[in-house]
Amino acid sequence: MYGLGAGAYGTLTENGFDDPQWQPLREVASQALEQLGWTELQEHLPSLTEDCRAALRKWPDTL
Repeated sequence: MYGLGAGAYGTLTENGFDDPQWQPLREVASQALEQLGWTELQEHLPSLTEDCRAALRKWPDTL
């Protein structure tokens, strides 16, 4: 059977992402990021994040 057990989802006081069931996903995600050139992009992330936030501030939440 596939899927994550209850421990992987965490609780209000515990982070489920620390559960070892997530390890295979972490490994595959790391490989995918490496193939996409994450090491080159990583240094630009703070600037990119701020640019995205600035763009989003142009459309404030109206709810």
